[in-house]
Amino acid sequence: MKHDQQDHSEPVKLPAVDIQYQPQNPIDQHKSGLGDNKPSKSSKRSIMPSKKAWWIKPLLVFIVLIIVLVVASIWIIRSTSNQSTGSSSSRSVNDGQPITSSSLDDLSMACSYVPITNSPSGSNPSNGPFAVFVESTEPGQYFHKDTVITGTSPQIDSNNYLNAQIVVCVDVLKTYDTDTRCNFKDKDSTKQRSLYLYNVDYEVNFITARSGKKIYSTKRTAKAEQCPLSANFSASAPKIYAQLSDQQINQAVAEYKKEVK
Repeated sequence: MKHDQQDHSEPVKLPAVDIQYQPQNPIDQHKSGLGDNKPSKSSKRSIMPSKKAWWIKPLLVFIVLIIVLVVASIWIIRSTSNQSTGSSSSRSVNDGQPITSSSLDDLSMACSYVPITNSPSGSNPSNGPFAVFVESTEPGQYFHKDTVITGTSPQIDSNNYLNAQIVVCVDVLKTYDTDTRCNFKDKDSTKQRSLYLYNVDYEVNFITARSGKKIYSTKRTAKAEQCPLSANFSASAPKIYAQLSDQQINQAVAEYKKEVK
């Protein structure tokens, strides 16, 4: 019987497998499309929506609203300032540029310190003549008050307004509600009005018409005990202000003459 021959030769030793081994030219799985399908960081940035642009639209809406509000405010202010009533004259912004008076109401521009070029330049301003203007219920609007100034000649009116050397501006300082309502009918219509009556603190300013410079100032208060028979007011400010009496204005003129010689 033959026995199988046993191979007593030494076994062949194979090299150990290096589990850290990497091929020398690995295939970029992301580029080849193989392996994990997760996008790279750069691809994430390209497909994700921007988080920085969300505020642009609300900001544009806010800017547009601001522009609309500013334009509306300017329009309201201009439309209100252009309203006037009766014989009151409006004190406009003139930057102090001299004007040539063509009417009695133009003299009220001196209350804004605007020189009246065709007014007389007398050597003694304390003698007048005086043109009296009272501020109405609308700030900056004036009406001529036909007050007889004692000891002064001539008395200024629409026929001889160019003789006025001193413009007396009766400016509103502070008003006080009397809780009294006065009922009036408009002069040029049948419209009835119910207007509140106010007592007023006034500043009486004496301004040379020719130069537009204030040379004296004093204060007076007007108190109304009852509704007047007639009143001047602005349509945009429908209320009634108590007026200084002719006696109070003459007292202010006398004080002015004493101080300014």
